[in-house]
Amino acid sequence: MCTGRIDPGWVFRAFSCGVDGILAVGCKPGECHYVGGNFQAESKLGMASRVLGHIGVDRRRLAFEHCSSAEAARFCAIVTEFINRIKELGPIGQGEGLAPEVMKRKLRAARRAVESEKLRWLVGKHTEFMDKGNKYGEVFT
Repeated sequence: MCTGRIDPGWVFRAFSCGVDGILAVGCKPGECHYVGGNFQAESKLGMASRVLGHIGVDRRRLAFEHCSSAEAARFCAIVTEFINRIKELGPIGQGEGLAPEVMKRKLRAARRAVESEKLRWLVGKHTEFMDKGNKYGEVFT
């Protein structure tokens, strides 16, 4: 129903199952029916992207785009560009020069990390910490 519902664990579960790329398309800023779901998705997928880079997976395999439901041509262009990028990168692991068993081990470890309580909490508070700061007024950059 909303891209804000996306869980970073799902990303790593999908990659572990052999998915070569994930594209999430959410509402444009200010147009989300659920108010801030698109910002939550952007934060969660941004964290997942950083973890992908940390384990040696090309971060371009995970993408988040904003698009209105009235922009069919733009949506088609976004999808086509993403498909071409994934074709260019090749199968996950192979494109990164990693053996299949190494790739599976790294993805499994990453999934455990993003499903941990501490990372979930930080990602959930990410936007609030950047905008309002913590209870001491410290704003995170």
